[in-house]
Amino acid sequence: MLLEHKPYLQIKYDNLQDELKSYETKETCNVCSFKSSVKTNIYHKLITEFTCKVCETMQLQIKYNCHNCKTDILLKIPSSIKLEPQELNTLICTKCDDEIVADDIHTYLANNQKTIYATDSDNLDQEWVSCGYCEKEGSCVELEKDYYFCLNCFAFASGISKCQYCNHSFTGKDTLDEEDSYVFGCRFCEGYLGNNCHN
Repeated sequence: MLLEHKPYLQIKYDNLQDELKSYETKETCNVCSFKSSVKTNIYHKLITEFTCKVCETMQLQIKYNCHNCKTDILLKIPSSIKLEPQELNTLICTKCDDEIVADDIHTYLANNQKTIYATDSDNLDQEWVSCGYCEKEGSCVELEKDYYFCLNCFAFASGISKCQYCNHSFTGKDTLDEEDSYVFGCRFCEGYLGNNCHN
């Protein structure tokens, strides 16, 4: 709705010129198209958050090596978009025009964790760490030791919680009541009580 009022956005952009000059790095916003998106947070050496001063859209910028042409590119993802494997076709490589979906990014981050992140993590299978916030199965990769990033809801989390009954892992130390999970289960199982009631 806001984009229907382009003159208003232009006035706001013009009025922000003095403030925008104070920022060393400014990117073009994917939503309003003004060069008014500035760094607001650096979560990791490969993931930076930008916020547009005009339309206030937040987006993540991910350094990514294209699976097709092997070129290093920057992906800009508005935080309102939820990536679904094989369903999102809005991310395009700027060099070869190939489509990039969540599975591509997930595979890239997971496969390169040893060289990029220098993690010495435990025996977790990176492809099966689920998000403790959006509950998307297998959507999280470990960026650094015990620090996870979800490719579905873009949440960052520290540590994991593990179901004591089915051993399913969730990002976030407090996203699952581990103590009661053996009896009551988790999002993916019914626990000891649920299984015995059915039997």
